[in-house]
Amino acid sequence: MSRARILVLFLLLLSGCTWKKPEPRSYYIVAYPDHWHNIRLYGTEQSVTGFSSDLIYAIAKEANVNIRLVMANPDSFAALLDSGEIDGILTAIPVNSITEKFYDFTKPYFVSGNVVIVRSSSPYQSPDDIQTAEIAYDRAEGLDIIQGAKFSWLLRPYDNPFRAIEDVLDGQIDGMILNYINASRLQQSLYRSKLRILLPALTTHNIRLAVRQGQNHELIELFNNSVTKFMDSSKYTELLQYWGIQSQLSPKKN
Repeated sequence: MSRARILVLFLLLLSGCTWKKPEPRSYYIVAYPDHWHNIRLYGTEQSVTGFSSDLIYAIAKEANVNIRLVMANPDSFAALLDSGEIDGILTAIPVNSITEKFYDFTKPYFVSGNVVIVRSSSPYQSPDDIQTAEIAYDRAEGLDIIQGAKFSWLLRPYDNPFRAIEDVLDGQIDGMILNYINASRLQQSLYRSKLRILLPALTTHNIRLAVRQGQNHELIELFNNSVTKFMDSSKYTELLQYWGIQSQLSPKKN
């Protein structure tokens, strides 16, 4: 066989093996947890699940695909993904160098975490403005609640969180660390117009969609594209309000 013919055959073989970007499928199965791991939701678990479900169905409609949601124990997520029984999961697994070896993640669609609240008249606009200050926290929350706090702050534990809030309002202390969910509840009810939430948060805990690393990347793309459109419109905030929850992603003024 001549060299020219061998070259032609090689090029034909090479062209036949060229990788093509997978076309989006029309049907996906996504599992949501029967209980949330890696994120504390302070009694809003059912609301967050309902919000997640509605958001997924809205994204499916936007992307013109069918997404079936199934409930599963988070401990079984990895096995279900490996078996192909599901294509993706809704999870609060932290994104880091270890988890990224096993999963590909979308951008977060729900964010909570620890924040600092101050009285409305406080000069502080963000936690970075606070250099030396006396900051309260709820002793019952444990030490997890003070993650992200500065070493220069004097952290004062309270057994009664409402007493701590009153001391913040009276100017006895400079602020208090709370989870964003609880801080939003207080700011919108008992202490409306009296408290401000300082952002960015000291720590963040995110809920995302994830797939097995290297698989179903088109699901990641369609989710990210659609959720961005929702956040640029009023639909995302309206959906949060319907379920009575707040996310740090929502365009909400402090």
